[in-house]
Amino acid sequence: MSDLDALLGGIVAHPHEHLRWLVMADWLEDHGFPERAELVRVHRELLRTCTDPDAHPEREELHARMMELMRAGVQPCLPQKTLTLLGGVELRMSFVPPGSFFMGSPEDEPGRGEDETLHLVTLTKGFWLGQTAVTQRQWGAVMGRNPSLFKGDELPVDTVSWENAAAFCATVRARTSAEARHPTESEWEYAARAGTVTPFYWGGELNGTQASCDGSGPYGTEENGLPPERTTAVGAFASASPHPWGLVDLIGNVMEWCWDWHESNTDAPAVDPAGPEDGSFRVLRGGSWYSYAGSCRSACRDRYEPHDRCYYLGFRIAADLE
Repeated sequence: MSDLDALLGGIVAHPHEHLRWLVMADWLEDHGFPERAELVRVHRELLRTCTDPDAHPEREELHARMMELMRAGVQPCLPQKTLTLLGGVELRMSFVPPGSFFMGSPEDEPGRGEDETLHLVTLTKGFWLGQTAVTQRQWGAVMGRNPSLFKGDELPVDTVSWENAAAFCATVRARTSAEARHPTESEWEYAARAGTVTPFYWGGELNGTQASCDGSGPYGTEENGLPPERTTAVGAFASASPHPWGLVDLIGNVMEWCWDWHESNTDAPAVDPAGPEDGSFRVLRGGSWYSYAGSCRSACRDRYEPHDRCYYLGFRIAADLE
């Protein structure tokens, strides 16, 4: 095991110890990777200050610098792991550390929905999250028949219900002994925001050039884009909108099923929320290729019945730490 692998393993083993990230940043700088070190430090500072952004006016500059580094090709340094599915098909996952954030949207955010009440959420446990939505190659390795309208191994599987996604996770657990589940809605938004407080993790504009959505209905800009008319290969927008935890397509492409039954948010702080015990609709997040840009905001919520299937519905998997 290399020194870097040991540092990454220590972060997973001790997820609450913020200092371990800074020690890793020092190691990166000492070994000739100063920009990767800077990216770690900048992102950790954004995470540390995201629950009190008004007290930290430097955040805007830090946010811009984080995106500048990643768009220049600087790769995030964080724990990752690979699940091997049937037939040797791989599914990559990123570690998302515990932390607190404001879930929902501020009252002055354009396009805000009535069920986006801003409230403090604390996630006390780190977790793994699929770097992409489940692809058709991954679905086929586990489930066989491909239900997707738009066919392609590296396209996200579409036309899957919440129940279909649950069956995929159950089959992964049974056949590989690997953990797989829906992310909770709070886990999804925490990962999508990654310490940012803007409508999208890269900023406040979307017109189809940063993510797969219907750019003819742009957000935060008057410059129209084009409707893609179908899903795109996972990661197609990774260079345009890189993510500090190495996640792609959280915004757009396919709406992603979450664990929770839908209910309206309150302003009460919450710890590790997982939604009500029952309901009629499950939550979906992220918008899709079919959505106007405002419906792809990090705070935007949608809901469908758990048996509903449609050509813009997909999912990604999460897993608890071992």
